[in-house]
Amino acid sequence: MKYEGRVFLTLFSLILNISFLFLVFKLERLFTMDTLLYLLVTAILSWLLGYQYDKVKYYSYVDHLTKCYNRSFIEKKFSKIGTPIQPLGFKSKKMVVYFFDVDHFKHINDRFGHHSGDKILQVLASIIIEMFSDRGYVVRWGGDEFAVFLPVDQSMDIDTIQNYIEYRLRNFILDENISFTVSVGQAVFPDEGKGLKELMQIADQNMYMAKNRRLLRKESME
Repeated sequence: MKYEGRVFLTLFSLILNISFLFLVFKLERLFTMDTLLYLLVTAILSWLLGYQYDKVKYYSYVDHLTKCYNRSFIEKKFSKIGTPIQPLGFKSKKMVVYFFDVDHFKHINDRFGHHSGDKILQVLASIIIEMFSDRGYVVRWGGDEFAVFLPVDQSMDIDTIQNYIEYRLRNFILDENISFTVSVGQAVFPDEGKGLKELMQIADQNMYMAKNRRLLRKESME
């Protein structure tokens, strides 16, 4: 959670109150015990009010179930002036978007219930956050879909990501002993798209192509 609201409101309150006290009492009475106590109290109250603002703002951009950023957060980042690289704070000239999807998620929800579906989303989110949160932005795009935005110099090979996630999933045992798999696709800015919608469409298409290849390979091995 950032400190924007707390810092701004506290500084604004101090500047406003010091200016008011200076106009009323002049300099000789500006730093008496009473005025200093008054400034301290107003600074604390401003800090607490700013904390509430920062808290509301933070949770408006974070998915409560998975603790990932939500779609509104990344859409706001992309809407800022300049290329997506600039608002996201990446120094790289290119960016990679990974798109994750839980295979047969609707079937899992229908068979085991939404509680189990939520648990699966939390498990997957924790793995993705552990892998990528210190490199870029992890976003719950919607439903069982997640997106990761990284500078290209922090990117990873799709097969490496797929293998690692499958390895980590084997270490998780849900209450109902549910097993599930995840498919991954990617798109690169600006090579494959310059807007968020276009990038996500390409990443989604690549994810489904990868999903189909994996399913066909699995069927051929059975």
